Amino acid sequence: MSSKTLLIDFPIEITHRIFNKLDIFSILKLRKVCHSLREAIYETAPKAIPFGVSLLVFDDSIITEIFEIDEPATLRIKYEEMDNGCWVTWSRDYNLSERQFQVVSDKNVMECCLEDLKLIMKHHRTGVLQSVWFQNSEGSQKSDCMEKLVASNVILHAKKVSFYSNSLKNILKYLPSLDANTLEKISVLGPSMSGDIDVTARILENLDFFSILTLRKVCRSLREFLDETKIKPNCEIMLKLNDNGVYMEFRTLGIQKFVRFEKYEDGCLLVWSDRKMKLFKNESFIEKFLKDYGIFLNHMDSLDSFIFAAYNDTKIDNLLPENASFKAKEVTFDQCSLLQIFHFLPFFDSKKLEKIKVLDFPQHQDGKLSKLSELEQWKSCKSVEFAGEDFIPDIRDFVGFKEVKIQCLEISTQKILALKEQFLKSSTLTRFEIQCTDDYFDVHQIREIFGPEDEWFFGNGEEVVHLVITELERIVFERLRLEEVPEGAVINFFVHTISVYNISIISLHSSLPAMSSLTLLIDFPAVVKSKVLEKLDVYSILKLRKVCYNLRQFIDESPTKFYSCPVKVRTFGDCISIIMDSPEIDIIVFRPDRNGCLMQWRTPNGVFKEVAEMANSMDVFLREFETIMKHRWRPVLESFIICLLKEERVLEELTRIGCVYTDEVVFDDCTVDQIAKFLPFFNSDELNKIRIELPYEDDEEEQVDDLLNLQEIKHLEQWKNSKCVKLKAWDFCVRVQDFLHFEQVDIDCKMMLVQNIVLLKENFLTSSTLTSFDILIDDNFNEKEQLHASFGFPSLPVDQGERKEKWFFRIPNNREVLSVTFNMKDRFNFRRIDIQDVPKDAVIK
Repeated sequence: MSSKTLLIDFPIEITHRIFNKLDIFSILKLRKVCHSLREAIYETAPKAIPFGVSLLVFDDSIITEIFEIDEPATLRIKYEEMDNGCWVTWSRDYNLSERQFQVVSDKNVMECCLEDLKLIMKHHRTGVLQSVWFQNSEGSQKSDCMEKLVASNVILHAKKVSFYSNSLKNILKYLPSLDANTLEKISVLGPSMSGDIDVTARILENLDFFSILTLRKVCRSLREFLDETKIKPNCEIMLKLNDNGVYMEFRTLGIQKFVRFEKYEDGCLLVWSDRKMKLFKNESFIEKFLKDYGIFLNHMDSLDSFIFAAYNDTKIDNLLPENASFKAKEVTFDQCSLLQIFHFLPFFDSKKLEKIKVLDFPQHQDGKLSKLSELEQWKSCKSVEFAGEDFIPDIRDFVGFKEVKIQCLEISTQKILALKEQFLKSSTLTRFEIQCTDDYFDVHQIREIFGPEDEWFFGNGEEVVHLVITELERIVFERLRLEEVPEGAVINFFVHTISVYNISIISLHSSLPAMSSLTLLIDFPAVVKSKVLEKLDVYSILKLRKVCYNLRQFIDESPTKFYSCPVKVRTFGDCISIIMDSPEIDIIVFRPDRNGCLMQWRTPNGVFKEVAEMANSMDVFLREFETIMKHRWRPVLESFIICLLKEERVLEELTRIGCVYTDEVVFDDCTVDQIAKFLPFFNSDELNKIRIELPYEDDEEEQVDDLLNLQEIKHLEQWKNSKCVKLKAWDFCVRVQDFLHFEQVDIDCKMMLVQNIVLLKENFLTSSTLTSFDILIDDNFNEKEQLHASFGFPSLPVDQGERKEKWFFRIPNNREVLSVTFNMKDRFNFRRIDIQDVPKDAVIK
């Protein structure tokens, strides 16, 4: 190295301090100097001198404006749609004579804009845009760019948003793409549109509760308008109470915030979740809480859930005024004593209340709930959950509900017998679950009374009560219809309180009278049922299998084929997932859980439920996987994704299938040895695409001769028969000879020698399979002179703005031509194109 020291040679701490003194334009220029500087800036992410960014979104274009706060300097980046790509224009200080252009292929306008915006905002001190402008052309009902923004699910962090000439429908559609926490101002501009009456109120109806509370602080007029209209967003509130303060937590979809009213010397300290604090002197925390709670009540008339959490010594007699009333479907009491529950429950509207939950019922409490049974809320509620470590229930306190779930210390056999009798007589009970914390109940005595099995059926005429003791020692009573009882089951029919007789379900069905006019799906002829099932998606079929035994048997014996729904499988560590592009179900995850399996069903909107089974996780996966694939028109997966994370046990167990039929296999962070081990697992006749992303090497030293060796997988039929391959091998040099039999190839690698580029061109001219071959080189490609010596001068003049070189080579005895493109980002694109698509002024070699 010469005595002249370069910027990149300084220690990283010094360069980082230098970078932080620069403006955004200097940082963007420095990124283009060399690969090392670009990496240093990417790793340190310096924050530039304060600057602003605005985004202008139009029907078919987007403009990003970057400007310094105290200077007139401005950089405008305009993104315009074009065929199979995006046209990007840069201009400085509105000087159109100094514009620069670039064509970005295979990306739409929104993708290009968001990618550049992410890079720019990485160097912004707050990461918040100054403003966003949405403009629709006159008479236009739909904007392609705005629709792509909504489809991208990206949330923009901006202080201000303006809608110009947008319909109310569009405003409501695009507004959720803005972060409510940073948004300070909303402007609706342009000519008014017929039918958009009371635009403000309609917009506010679609905001979450926290946005409404923020808007109340903007100005007095807006606060008065909000209080008068009393908009009711859906929100869940949780209260935690004790002698030192009140904790209020608010929850809406994807957002969770809180407010604390703390006792502080001679006043109240108010603390918000964003770490803001304010002290109110000469005002107790209870007084301040009740005053602010009145504001909350204006906007929370209809609640899904209300949670009280308290300690045993919390004094709550005067916490709420006597006339307070809440309309909630569900109320939860967490760590509340019987007296606290008795005091709080009357605050809830008995006509709206559907479920009561008591969690962590304190120890050493009286288990008799007779005081609660006197309340109208307890009598009218349909469902109850009650959990306490030393709680011993009295069955009579719960027989008035529809669904009951109890976690208790113990339950006697006499109480189980009494519950069975109550179930047979009750007109309300449909399900009753009991879980003993110490498994303290005499299961042997129950079997002596009812029989040796772990499930029993009791009849009272038209309906059947099903009693089961699960593998987790949970006692479950459930009311069934007669047709839901499995064939072969024995029902114990009680004619009087003393006499009892058994009858087989098969004999019972044969002796039943003719059915009523209400015909069930299972009663239709097989042809009709098959026609109905053919119209369903996979999620509906899976749900139907759980309706009753007969329907499940019909579906399994004559599996109908649902309309195509992409199905993928993914392994990740010790988990395996089934991914489905369905509006009802997004992914099913199977993971080992102690000696069993935890299965998670997740929906596209983020909701999921968990089911635990005492079985091997791979056995559970195979069972569900075979059921789903049995109902597909074509039993071939769209993709099989393997991410091992140094854990091969899941995939080794999966080889029990023998062979997997998939259109694509993805190896994510897998070594060549692992790929060679598991690639034969896939059927070579169905496999069309292979995607490989090799892990980064731990050795940080430069390895010039680190050539990727694919010898272990080249001989495999799966590699030979596949049509498409995509490889990311940033730490390796790659030989094109290993990929010449494919139709489509996409390679990202460390280096590609010019001899390989020339060899690829020669093979492309004679190949009967190759149609496209893309190469992206991570290191700088420094063999341009040798390339020009072999290829000759480009077939078209080089555009200085794009810095893209292009050659066209004639393919012998063919109307097609080989197009080779090399751009400034060290990307080669080889394409087979029709001779008519060659520009007229181009030279074909």
